[in-house]
Amino acid sequence: MWRPIRILETAVAVFLTTFLIACGSSGSTPAAGDFSLSLSPQSLSLPIGGGADTTQVSVQAINGFSNTVTVSITGLPTGVITTPASPFMMTPGTNQTVSFEAEPGMKPAVATVTFTGTSGTLAHSGTLSLSVATPVYAYVEAKPAQSPGGQISEYAVDENTGLLTTVAGSPVSLPSGCCTSGPIDMVGVTETGGAFIYALGEVVSGEFSDTVYTFLVNGSNGVLTATAVPTTTFQPTTVPGTLAVYPNGKLLYVVQSGCTFAFLIDPGTGNLTQASCSSVPAADQSSFVIAPSGNFAFAAVIKDNPPGTLYTFSINPATGLLTQVQSITTGNALSGKLFTDPQGRALYLLTQPPPSGGCGSLFIWSINQTSGVLTPLNTSFSTPNCAPVSMAFTPGGQFAYITSLANQTNLLGIYSGTIDATGNLTNIPGSPFAIGSAPTLGVVEPSLGNYLIEAIGTPEQVTSFAIDPTTGVLTQVPSSSQMLTGNTPVKMVVVGAP
Repeated sequence: MWRPIRILETAVAVFLTTFLIACGSSGSTPAAGDFSLSLSPQSLSLPIGGGADTTQVSVQAINGFSNTVTVSITGLPTGVITTPASPFMMTPGTNQTVSFEAEPGMKPAVATVTFTGTSGTLAHSGTLSLSVATPVYAYVEAKPAQSPGGQISEYAVDENTGLLTTVAGSPVSLPSGCCTSGPIDMVGVTETGGAFIYALGEVVSGEFSDTVYTFLVNGSNGVLTATAVPTTTFQPTTVPGTLAVYPNGKLLYVVQSGCTFAFLIDPGTGNLTQASCSSVPAADQSSFVIAPSGNFAFAAVIKDNPPGTLYTFSINPATGLLTQVQSITTGNALSGKLFTDPQGRALYLLTQPPPSGGCGSLFIWSINQTSGVLTPLNTSFSTPNCAPVSMAFTPGGQFAYITSLANQTNLLGIYSGTIDATGNLTNIPGSPFAIGSAPTLGVVEPSLGNYLIEAIGTPEQVTSFAIDPTTGVLTQVPSSSQMLTGNTPVKMVVVGAP
């Protein structure tokens, strides 16, 4: 009886062997080992002579790959160095942080940088968009959602692309004790010892008491640090003050009731030393600006009801002392803001809606370059909405931009115009360009001639717009918006590293 069973076992064994051989010889072979290479992030903005930025290179094994990979970097602009230097070795399953730095003095550049990993005959690549530009930083002073207090949000600005990056640690708070009703003004200046921000805060205790706070700009990363320089506090005033910087950056003006102070700015420390006190008729001012030539200053007297008065002053460039040249009485309450174009051709006044209701207005005066005397201009430029808030210019003075709030009949946004030889404005087709819930600020600085930066209050954010150099048309830069800390933007300042 054993013989049939033995035959059966042998048959099963032969069958199984044949089956396994057949399966193993179906024509497929084990997949060859390989690797993948990736980068994160895939775009960087690098300040020239500033801090480093990094990307992470990742090499991952496929199908048991275990050989080392040599990574080479190509396409770097001249003056950009990496750590580690190219080439470098990586083991599959690991990451390598690569740091980029731009040497001082190199030219701005935009490049596509390629990372290529090779191992034997295998090669895989990843690309990185790299923008290298002079360090530029934007600072937005804002009131917190609930007073008291004040905050300055910090952003790095890429001059090549207009992209904004929130600075690490942003925002910085104004010192304890400021501000019962929030911050009220801010200016920036670049000196030999660095860039400085001066913030004016008010404390209301029966009367306004203003204090100037000084911050040093870190040229490598844009971080603001309160300086060791003592703050400058003023006696109580009847109205909140305002700030202005003399065009050569050597004087800071602080406008107060009964006295317009001029302080010498120490170029090394940012320290302030009083140089003069001008007792002028424009003691209670809603705005104060200095002509780009530095020869004249203009002030508007705050009035709840008409008439209002504009004043022109000549300036002693050594001490900042003001001497009245002209006064103009108008039929409008000048509770608005004054601006001048970069060439000093005209003076612009944006007035706010009066308490009794109605709309604000735009007024323009030509400026006599010799005497500073103002002459009214009739403009065809449409009233920039019902509540104009802020005005900005391209550095060459070709275009002007006015941010305005909305009401029941007018659109909100940035109203734009071309500027002629007299300083008059003509509407740019397609204006207004920016749409948001409540735009409150817009600014263009000389270092940002290709872009306009707008801060809005609802929703709280900062956004960049590309300026068409031929037409002045604005186009929002994709992915440029950053969140703004604070409830109401008050002032924006853009400065470059020294």
